[in-house]
Amino acid sequence: MQQTLFGWEPRPVPVDYMIAVYPNGEIAGEVTAFKQQIAGLVGAYPGLDHTPYLALMAFSIQSDAEEELVRKLDDFCFKRLRSANVELAGFYPSDETGSILIEPRQVTFISSLVRKISGVIKPVGNSKMKSLKHPGALVIASGLSSDQYKRVWAVFSNKIYARICFANNLVLLKETGENRQPVTIKSFSLL
Repeated sequence: MQQTLFGWEPRPVPVDYMIAVYPNGEIAGEVTAFKQQIAGLVGAYPGLDHTPYLALMAFSIQSDAEEELVRKLDDFCFKRLRSANVELAGFYPSDETGSILIEPRQVTFISSLVRKISGVIKPVGNSKMKSLKHPGALVIASGLSSDQYKRVWAVFSNKIYARICFANNLVLLKETGENRQPVTIKSFSLL
């Protein structure tokens, strides 16, 4: 806490955020169906009720810097980013996190986008970037136990999935609550 003229004020604390892309309605519906299929195999699991998204980057900033972050991202997205297609190219296992993902094919495009956005975020609110093992991946299941993961991957390893996701907005998400449910702070339209 810091002392002020009128007493003690709580110090800002780090808050976890993510930049993501929500897939279009058709892809979101298919991902929801995959999640229900997984729930049928293993029961309820962490992330079952989360809205589908392609996670681009994760970071934390001080709690009092959210307004500045939104303002800078708004300006950046409006002036510098264009909408694009992201090709989704099949299921991918991530056994170290107990996750099943749908991978993007344009890794160079995703890396470039993450680099550009990082430049906007780094000077804001004592930011700390977090490493995502699979930037741009669409998570369909995460936090599965080893047994659950093996049962799910046995089914999904043979599935073929290829779609084009039109990325016409970026979304700022804040992770909140016990199950780290991402909450949308703002959607930024891309030209």
